[in-house]
Amino acid sequence: MIQFRHGSSAATPAQPAERQVERGGEGQPLFNGVQSTRFTSMPAFKDSVGEFEVLQQLRKDGSLVEGVELPFSLDTAVEMYGTMVRSSVYDTILMELQRQGRISFYCSNFGEEATAVGSAAALSREDMVWPHYRELGMFLWRGLTAQQIVDQNVGNEEDVGKGRNLQVHYCLPDANVQTVHAILGTQICQAPGAGYGYRLEGQDKVSVASVGVGAASEGDALTALNFASVYKSQTLFICRNNGYSISTPVSDQYGGDGIAARGPVRADSHFPVSQSFPHTELISRCGTGLRDPVDPGGRERCGRRV
Repeated sequence: MIQFRHGSSAATPAQPAERQVERGGEGQPLFNGVQSTRFTSMPAFKDSVGEFEVLQQLRKDGSLVEGVELPFSLDTAVEMYGTMVRSSVYDTILMELQRQGRISFYCSNFGEEATAVGSAAALSREDMVWPHYRELGMFLWRGLTAQQIVDQNVGNEEDVGKGRNLQVHYCLPDANVQTVHAILGTQICQAPGAGYGYRLEGQDKVSVASVGVGAASEGDALTALNFASVYKSQTLFICRNNGYSISTPVSDQYGGDGIAARGPVRADSHFPVSQSFPHTELISRCGTGLRDPVDPGGRERCGRRV
């Protein structure tokens, strides 16, 4: 730091000063719009607000971490696993069709099955999902059939979109799942708008924006997150970090500690146990008194309106 003296054009290094802190009254914010409660006499340049620990409730050997209880029944676990296997099998077949030139395009979901299925299982079917293009597991959980998958990727008249959309751009309007968008990140702004509507109407459901880390680097993401925060929109943002946005690595997208610095929790994406629990907890925080975290299907309602 350079200190400029009055009456002289010379610049000399400033002497080290002792850091002095002045606190606000009773821990109250110093100004409107901030959460800071104290002044300081020296600048503090921070690279991060603190380390985000990664939530992991299931070890790689299949055992639960001490003190963790399975957040769903064993029957549900088997159903979730079966959906993950189906997603992988469909991916294998469709990728082969694309490589053979029988369909022009395909995006696989390999390695992301647990995130898609685990988060979908934590939602109620009344919750509106605004998906991105690696959400086959979620679509299967909501009822997408093998015939609908083929119809969409082939682009025939039986497809919900009448074959007008790009491959893997599924849509399940009857199951409250919007159409996958080809343009990166456009659904991020739509989701909090729907969530705000739910809040105004006192509806007991949330709007869910599911995006990849590349979409979170778009300017629309900052707008959507800010809107949802300011207007207390009943919106859940799920950001999946697979290390790339198509072929762009995360090192070329941002210089901070990932998308988690803009959200409340970071979870291990390899196991549905680590996905289902935080999503049910976050759903309960999207409004004042939505579904009970122990009952993600919404069978028990607290009865309070936003």
